[in-house]
Amino acid sequence: GPRDATLRFARKVIELPRRRYGQEEIEAMAARLADAGRKLKAAERSGDPWTMHQAEARVRRFSDLLKKWKQSAGSSPGDASPVRLEVQVLRIGALAIVAMPGEMFAEIGVAIKKASPFAFTMFAGYSSGTGGGYMPTEAEYAFGGYEIERTPYGRRAAQELIEQATALFDEVR
Repeated sequence: GPRDATLRFARKVIELPRRRYGQEEIEAMAARLADAGRKLKAAERSGDPWTMHQAEARVRRFSDLLKKWKQSAGSSPGDASPVRLEVQVLRIGALAIVAMPGEMFAEIGVAIKKASPFAFTMFAGYSSGTGGGYMPTEAEYAFGGYEIERTPYGRRAAQELIEQATALFDEVR
């Protein structure tokens, strides 16, 4: 029989908390950069091109992160501007597609899909729009790692994103 051919679209640019770095984190990154510098000198003495390449990349990464983190810490609390992120929901009949830029941790997409009133819901990161970057769940900050070091988002950002993205479902019903 005939199928629901309803086509609706909603989008919203939301403001999420920005990641801030404390003095202890900055000092730890400075120590990692110093250690990476020592390892680069050792790699240069070895003359091995691959070892030198890896050591140079590590120095660049830690240097870039330290610079970014110091800028964040240097801002006054009133300057902690939110990170803007565009969320889009496209409904095609019983299918909803939730899209946003950046790389969201899988748990975020799962939570949005579970909250969906539609029979089928797809979650798409890396979509065009405002914002982007890694977005971890709040629990992941305790573990650190590459994504946590690079994220522009604060600890509550994922939960706020889930709440605001699922609120868009009402607009496309």
